[in-house]
Formats: sequence, C-alpha cells, structure tokens
Amino acid sequence: MTTQLSDAIKKLGGTIKGRVLSPDDAGYDEARQIGNAMIDRRPAVIVQPADGGDVAPAIKFARDNALEISVRGAGHNIAGNALCDDGLTIDFSNMKQVRVDVEKKTRLRRCRRDAR
Repeated sequence: MTTQLSDAIKKLGGTIKGRVLSPDDAGYDEARQIGNAMIDRRPAVIVQPADGGDVAPAIKFARDNALEISVRGAGHNIAGNALCDDGLTIDFSNMKQVRVDVEKKTRLRRCRRDAR
C-alpha cells in the first residue's frame, strides 16, 4: 500500500463514526472472512459504517482513490463478491436495526454495537 493511500485511510477514519480497517489493523482479518472459506481476498480498506451517514464518505473515498467497491452484507455470498482485492469493502454486517421515518420516507440503519 502506498504512503499516500495509507495517509488517506487515516484521514477517512477521522471523518466517519464507524470503523476503518487496513491490513495492519487488529480485526482486519476477521472482517474480511466470509462464509466461503475458499475466497481469500484482501481489500485495501474495510469500512464498517456505524450508520447510514458513514456510507457516502466511504464511497467518495473509493472514487477519489480509484478503488473498486465491494459490499458485504452478512458474508454469505458463495461467489465471494462481498470482497475485492486492493479495493474498498463496505461491511454492513454489524448494522442490524432499521428505523423508518414514515413522514420523511427515509430509513436509518443502526449498528448493533457501539461504533469504535
């Protein structure tokens, strides 16, 4: 990973409420595991949003740094599409609750545990 990308990942971590994991971080290997153990992809960064507000900055980060984006829901996709090598994985597996605002016609997902 380049120093420039590493610095950008640190900056991203300061802008969102959820976790931002790079390959050297504790929890990275656990976060990239999926149900199909034959898939062994290594994203450059894994974003675990605390709420919906963390998603747009993660996508902007990927675009600004020309990174492929993959989306991990619960990690059960047998083809392994929930992960990408050298890209950005948005990992929604910790978001277990949805609140719907009927008047505004919006929904907000919340993390089951406190953001770190």
